[in-house]
Parts: sequence; structure tokens; C-alpha cells
Amino acid sequence: MLIHELICQKISTEIDYVAPEATFLELASLLSKTKVECLVVTDEQGAMIGLITERDVVTAVGSVYQEIPDLIARDIMSTKIVSCKSTDSISSVLNEMQSLNIRHMPVVDNGKIITVIGIADLQMICQKLDKLAITDSLTGLFNRRAYENAMLAEYSRFKRHKFNFSIAILDIDFFKKINDTHGHSAGDMVLVEFAKTLRTNVRAYDFLARIGGEEFALILPNTELSDAIRVCEKLSNAIRAIELFNDSGMIKVTASFGVTAVSSAFSDVDEMIKFSDDLLYEAKEQGRDRIVAKSVASDNTKISSPAVDDVEDYLFS
Repeated sequence: MLIHELICQKISTEIDYVAPEATFLELASLLSKTKVECLVVTDEQGAMIGLITERDVVTAVGSVYQEIPDLIARDIMSTKIVSCKSTDSISSVLNEMQSLNIRHMPVVDNGKIITVIGIADLQMICQKLDKLAITDSLTGLFNRRAYENAMLAEYSRFKRHKFNFSIAILDIDFFKKINDTHGHSAGDMVLVEFAKTLRTNVRAYDFLARIGGEEFALILPNTELSDAIRVCEKLSNAIRAIELFNDSGMIKVTASFGVTAVSSAFSDVDEMIKFSDDLLYEAKEQGRDRIVAKSVASDNTKISSPAVDDVEDYLFS
């Protein structure tokens, strides 16, 4: 993201200019009104010769408060001015401001001051961008990128400290048919409600992500496989209770789960994810609306019973 995109989002880009001879009280009055918390000091030719920020005023009050009536802009302005261009990236400008310990920076293009940006604006935008980069825009859950990073972190904790965790990969049953039968807007409605149902029925520190179209993932820290199965049974029941309506009628939802627990038998985190994904595939092959759970270190596979014999007929009859 570039600086000019930030400028376009600002409500006002007006700049308050002051002369070097402006009195301290005039400066304080202007700063109390300006939205950029910064004044630009210009000479008689209009050239920028300094900046005055709220910090400069506070510093003056604290150090030379007895001389305040006699202070003028020239006495307290910062003359070491670092500027940027509107085509500079927000991240690079923020890094420079942090390294130089400055809170405001003029944006100058072709010798003309466009505005003054504050470090708080840049930090806020960067935080939003960081969040967007790991968030699924439709459901508000984490996305695949965040999930992969979280899996690496949990697997690393297991390797170093032997902290157990379990994972589940789950898929909305017959989602394509839901779209075909009820429309894509209904499909989006199902995804949003599905995500809300998952979020409501897991612990605050469990990790939920949408990792594909109708595919979701769950990381359960400090959880054995048996406990993970109980969590998924609770989720499965909550998902079956979803009832949505649109012009084409009622929409019912079920899901299939592939569940496993971490083990030293896995060579790496990718193998663990694939193992869980294979269990999900088995749940679909078995008829959907069920949980298939297995430890890589055991031949014992646990398969839950579906609520109905024919899931497709239940969903679309």
C-alpha cells in the first residue's frame, strides 16, 4: 500500500502553515484545532523550514515554561526535516519514522507539500493490513496462510516441549449442490453461519480457519484425540441444528470431519495435515455427516454414526 492511498482515505489533508515569528500561544491554539497534530513552518518564499508538533510544545512547556510568553515558532521548531513521496510504500515510511524516532513526516511531491502524515495513522493502517492478510473476508475466520503458520507453531511446540495437540479438517457436505439448488448467495449465507456455529462451540484459544471453499480447519491445543473427538461431536450436532431460509426454502447443513492427534510418528507438519485430510476423504467415502478419527500410531479407526442413513436425501428432500 502506498502513501497516496492513505491520503485518499483521510477526511482532510489541509495543512496549517505558520511563520517563524508565530507566538507560542498562536502555535498552541492552532495545534489544538489541527487534525494532523503538526504545523509546517515556512519562510517568506513559502519554503518549508521546520515542523512543530505537540511534542515540541510539551517539551517547551516542561523546559522553559518561564519564558513561554517570549517564545516564537523559530525557537521550538524541528529543523531536521525528513519527508517522503506519495509513491513511497507505507511500510517503508513507517520503518524510517521508527528508526529516526519521529512522529510526523511531510509528504512532498514535485517540491510541493501535499500533507503531513502521523506515525499513528501508518501504524493503524499496517495493523489493518496485517489482519487482512490472515483473515478470510467472508467468514472472519483465519485463512489458510494463518492456519499454516499456526500449525507450524503448534508442531514446533510439540517437538520442543512435547505439548500435545489435535487437529480436525472438516468439510460442508454437498456444498456445491447447496449452491446449485439455493443459489450462490445462499451458499455464502451457509458459510457465514457455519463459521459462526464453529466459533460459538470451541474454546477461546482453539484455532479456527477457512482453508478452502467449503473446507475448514480446527487446531485444538493441549488436547488428546479422545477429547478432540468429543469436541467434533459437539460441533457436528451444532451444525446439524443449523436451519437457514431463502426464497427456495429451508437450507439444512451437515459436515464431515477428519481428526487426528500429533505424534512423533509424523515426519513433519505437512504429513500430519495430509493424514487428517485423508481421514476427511474417508468420512466422505463412508457417506458424509460423520467423524473419522485415527492416531497415526494406531490401527484403530473411530467412525461416528451419522444422524440419518441418506445424508443427501436429508439435506435436499
